[in-house]
Order: sequence, then C-alpha cells, then structure tokens
Amino acid sequence: MALSRLKLGFESRWGQQDRRARWRYATGLVVFLVLPFAGCPSTAERLLQQGHQQAKKGRWAEAATAYEAASKADPANAQAQALVGVANLRLNQRPLAAAAFDKALAIDSASRDARLGLGGLALDALDAGAALSWVDTLNEPVATVIRGRALLLRAGAGDGEAALNEARAAIALEPTSIEARYLEGCALLALTRFAEAQTAFEALERTSRESAFGPYGLARVAAAQRRSTDVLLYLKAARAASKGAWSPPAVAADPAFAFLAGSSAFTDVVGP
Repeated sequence: MALSRLKLGFESRWGQQDRRARWRYATGLVVFLVLPFAGCPSTAERLLQQGHQQAKKGRWAEAATAYEAASKADPANAQAQALVGVANLRLNQRPLAAAAFDKALAIDSASRDARLGLGGLALDALDAGAALSWVDTLNEPVATVIRGRALLLRAGAGDGEAALNEARAAIALEPTSIEARYLEGCALLALTRFAEAQTAFEALERTSRESAFGPYGLARVAAAQRRSTDVLLYLKAARAASKGAWSPPAVAADPAFAFLAGSSAFTDVVGP
C-alpha cells in the first residue's frame, strides 16, 4: 500500500505514498465517522466507537483491541471484522489483517471494506490478478485506483490505456485525490506519453506541495528519458517531502532508477 509492499518506502511500479494517504487509499477504509445510533447502543456499538476514537488519535493497538472486542461481542458484524483488519494493517500485521478481512467476507461476501483491504494487500504482494478480482465489482475512487495500479503492475497489452481510464474515472469521482492524479501520471508514463506525464506530475507538485507524489513522479519521467541530473533533483525534493516515510532501499529497488543505482551521486541523494 509504500506506500505499499515496502512499508513506508516505495513499490517498484507505483511510487510513494505518505502515511495518511496509505490509510485512506490503500485500504479505502475511513473509520472516523461516528455514526448516530438510535436508542441505547449495544456493547458492540460502544466498542466500535471506542475503536474509532483511538483510531482518530493514531492509537492503533488500542483501536485494534476495541475492534476485536466488538467483533467478539457481535460475531455477525462484518464491519467490526473489517475494522480489525484495518487496525492491523496500520500496525503492519498483515497476516492478521488478511485473516480479519477473510472473516468479514465469510459473514458478508459483498463487504466493501474487506474487498478493498484484500485488494490493497494483493497489490502489496504484487499479485495484480488477485487485486483486480477483489475490487472488480466496486465503483468508487479507492477501487478504481487499486484497479489502475493493478493494471500497471500486470503491464499486459492494453493495460496502460485501461489504467489511464481508471485514473480519470477516479479523478472524475474525486477531483482532489492525490493518488488518482499520481496514477494518471504513471499511466501516461507507461504509455510513453512523456510530455503529458510531465505536465500531470508538475500539476500535482503544485497543488500538493507537502506530498512526495509529484516530485517522485517527475523523477520517474526524467529517468525514462535518462535525464540524470533532473532525476537526482526530483528525488531530493521527494525525500524532503516524504520526511520519515522515505526508504532508501525501496527507492533504490525501483527499476526506473536502475541506470543510476550504485552511483555515488544516486546514493548521496537517496541514502545508503
């Protein structure tokens, strides 16, 4: 989910996400909505609210405990199980997250949250086919971004154009989505439409200055054109924007930069 399979670093065919973006878009689960309950809330509902409050504060271990208790209080509650998965994703407990999502689907095979969570986990495992199958029935910004990422990962005939269509569908649904606009640039890059990709990433850099997506995308465009100096300048900017989420090994593993990997200039910018 970088933002992906490399925790807070990068995924070779995707790029960088920040922690908040990973929470919102890699899983698509937003638990911060405190829903009003009619009458006296049940034990499970109270526990879910406790989990939401802990999640708001970034206390994911406590949130996981509350969600787990809610799922035990109401074993038929698919949403409670899915939220156990979300919290465990935030704790980087991927096997536990996957198990929770599976339990949610066993209760409700159409569970949106579980399908989005498993789709994100499939991307982390670089399993494009599984990611596509988990979100094939969902039509919303998060699902379209997952599909677009999976198509770029699969990289089959026509997948680049299909990914571009998914990106633009996500943008139409949510114009402010950083991930959708980054996906659009990546799809244009995969189609070797370099000028358009450059324009897309420059626009993203201007509108989302605190995000590493824009400069990282520009670094990948420059790499495709073997503009070494520009690659290093953009990576330096991406590193500054990403702060603690930067992972030198993950960036070095991105095949886009293979022609620079091992050089002293690249190591100085990316880190050892």
